Amino acid sequence: MALSDLRAERVSNEKLAMKKLQPFRDQIDALLAEEEIDVEMDIWPQHGDLHGENVLIDRRGNPVMIDFGDCGESPSCLDPVTLEMSVLFHKDRPGDLEWLSREVCAEWPDAGRFAAASPYPEFILACRAWANSVANARACAAVAYAHAMRQLKYPDVEPWQALAVASSALREVRGFSG
Repeated sequence: MALSDLRAERVSNEKLAMKKLQPFRDQIDALLAEEEIDVEMDIWPQHGDLHGENVLIDRRGNPVMIDFGDCGESPSCLDPVTLEMSVLFHKDRPGDLEWLSREVCAEWPDAGRFAAASPYPEFILACRAWANSVANARACAAVAYAHAMRQLKYPDVEPWQALAVASSALREVRGFSG
């Protein structure tokens, strides 16, 4: 799958041209110029919008997923990557993002270092282990890139944070291409 197609499925070029993103235009354009790369990935049924508010706990302590509006065929690691990144980008994420500096964002490909800098290391490592159990690291990085770019369309996400994660994930994808 072309990385540009994967990203465009999650956020269109038109959305990336929004006025609020104009201060980041050069960085966005540089990332888009790097997208012409193919990434092999398995496509599986996925929830499509897996974050903490879409997983409830029943009275026996079992997880129950809700909100199946985005279910469909997607990269096999979409759900675990989306769940991991919900602590970064979801509007109702736990806590604040004081820990998420540009330097920490640059560590995203290294799960251990990224998790160690966060207040949720066990959660991040569990999500990353799940992602890596269903897809290779390059596919996971491609999905992370597309998901981080998608966050640019939301008004409550700091563009620099989404772009920093996207940049580090894209470097990982390109690093596997030689």
